[in-house]
Amino acid sequence: MKLFKLTLTLLLLLSIVVGCKTNTLTGKKTLNFFGDNKPLFAMALKQYEAFLSEHEIVSETENA
Repeated sequence: MKLFKLTLTLLLLLSIVVGCKTNTLTGKKTLNFFGDNKPLFAMALKQYEAFLSEHEIVSETENA
């Protein structure tokens, strides 16, 4: 039982270490268990740019 808990703990720590990647949009380290997300990030960036072109950016207010 003790060996099982140790093995489970080591597998959990290993998956966290392996899953830590740098987010290409923000530059911050995040957990990423889904592998290569470059196509997904490209689509998200395209949608974000479209959203920004269609909506006014709120700045210098208490809601910003």
